[in-house]
Amino acid sequence: YDPLDFDGNFDFYASPDNVFNPVNLQGRIVSETLRVKNDDWGAFRLDLEASDLQDKLFAYLTITRGENQLIAEGNYNLGNLKEIEDVLLADAEKRNWFDFNLNISNYPFSIAEYFLGKGLSNAIGNFGAGLHVYGMPGDPKIAGEIEIKDASFKVDFLNTTYFIDRGLV
Repeated sequence: YDPLDFDGNFDFYASPDNVFNPVNLQGRIVSETLRVKNDDWGAFRLDLEASDLQDKLFAYLTITRGENQLIAEGNYNLGNLKEIEDVLLADAEKRNWFDFNLNISNYPFSIAEYFLGKGLSNAIGNFGAGLHVYGMPGDPKIAGEIEIKDASFKVDFLNTTYFIDRGLV
């Protein structure tokens, strides 16, 4: 994803029970340093597991640097979970459905600059979050809270700096 410019040295491990019959799949991606736009975000680890290529893919992700931590845990449907027509399936049984819990603690608020681009600058402070992200890739749903502490940011086109002592989103 170009705007974020991910970088780092990653090790990859994959382990099917049998290469010719892909069942009981496991994978791991690890890096001592994940870089985003050349900023060090810490150690990265992603563990993946699926019983086969049509089942749920379970994922556990951590990104940790000092007291900053992001943990995401959940699943993604690699295929339809039942062999019936799509119109008869519940959304959570359809291919591409995902369901993740995201917990973030003490993350730098400056990460907002990556996603809001040139409209926001000079972001300082920290945030934490407890989010449930689920749905289909084209229509994700998000529930939960984000707590922003001791933060400020500048809205560039207004040339105005805003301050947040403590805010819940």
